[in-house]
Amino acid sequence: MEPKLYPLNEVAPLIRQWANDRNIIKGLNPAGQFLKLIEEWSESFTAGDNDLLKDGIGDSYVVLTIIAAMHGIDIERVAYDNIDFDDVGIKYLGELAGNIARKRDITVSLGHCVSCLHTMSESSHLLGAGFDLAEAASSAYHEIKDRKGIVKDGVFIKEQDLQKQ
Repeated sequence: MEPKLYPLNEVAPLIRQWANDRNIIKGLNPAGQFLKLIEEWSESFTAGDNDLLKDGIGDSYVVLTIIAAMHGIDIERVAYDNIDFDDVGIKYLGELAGNIARKRDITVSLGHCVSCLHTMSESSHLLGAGFDLAEAASSAYHEIKDRKGIVKDGVFIKEQDLQKQ
């Protein structure tokens, strides 16, 4: 059975609840989550197959949702525009990083990053994948929804990684 496909306005609150339940929103900091965003975002650009592309885009949306929540913003309420594929990339991540570091409002930066994820998702058909951001975000949520772990020294450590230590 296929996991449920949620629209973005339904999956974002589920992601926030998951992060709240694990003390990620209050127990971690936006700068640390930004580093996680860079990791996930780069997976999207280095993906060797369609599943990894979808995974990187979905995971990036999860992390953006958490960063937004850390700033008291519901990501599903952030406006975004269609952008050219050539604009997808580092400049919007840099804009977000600068605003996080300077403790400025990140709403517009979040919108730009969500726009990038929409564009990357919509362009996935060029690679034979054909998925949208809601599908990628839903897939990422289903992957993490039962994941447990702890926050230690400002980092979320998955339960499975704790068992390896």
